[in-house]
Amino acid sequence: MSVEFIEPPLTAVQRSRNHWAYVAAELQAKPNEWAKVGTFSPGVATGIRRGKNPAFLEGAGTIDPQAWMNLHWRVRTSKSENRTKDDVFMKWIP
Repeated sequence: MSVEFIEPPLTAVQRSRNHWAYVAAELQAKPNEWAKVGTFSPGVATGIRRGKNPAFLEGAGTIDPQAWMNLHWRVRTSKSENRTKDDVFMKWIP
């Protein structure tokens, strides 16, 4: 076994918060319609369900974030083709 010394990438690849704000706006524009929002590690969907992503909490006020998510959002997952990540589906319930 050997070690290869290389330069790391200049920046990490990460989805910006703008991505999630765009997703939330698009889903709110078409209430009660399911949409596939992407393929992510299972923890991403869990974080969204628990109200950890501020893009989905607009209008929540003082309500508990997880309670807000349960009232106004639905999140479903299924294993992607490569079986290592989940396809994440969401809908907005006004």
